[in-house]
Amino acid sequence: MAFTDKELIENLNDFDFNCLKCSNCCRIEPGAVFLSEDDFNGIIKFLNIDEKTFLRDYCRPVYKGIREIISLKEKINYDCIFWDNGCTIYDARPFQCRAYPFWYSIIESETGLKNEMKRCRGIGRKGNVKIEEKINFYLQHKNFIYKEYKL
Repeated sequence: MAFTDKELIENLNDFDFNCLKCSNCCRIEPGAVFLSEDDFNGIIKFLNIDEKTFLRDYCRPVYKGIREIISLKEKINYDCIFWDNGCTIYDARPFQCRAYPFWYSIIESETGLKNEMKRCRGIGRKGNVKIEEKINFYLQHKNFIYKEYKL
């Protein structure tokens, strides 16, 4: 469902979130954490490793349309590759992680929102995310530019 600007602002203004630090968004269920060029560069700088090592050890290709883009790997139990009793790259975590749950796929879909609320008990709880931040996360996620996977 597409929103007018006014509807979007009203919807985001009413959308409460307070992270309970349960980490369900990082583990337990399969998923993909897509990377932008900035995410990619920030993580390799944070880890102090070269691009090829990062791609080989921490990333996997995922097809999105006809493009092969970068996603972080998951452990066999579906935890994020960087999950170890918390995010080991928290200061360099990808935009997708920072923007959760203000993804357009959650905000624009009643079904998506209902499903996400089952997984995340922080959705619907009063938090301290300002409306400007919510709008910024939403718009950046909607217009996200994926980094292509190239070895």
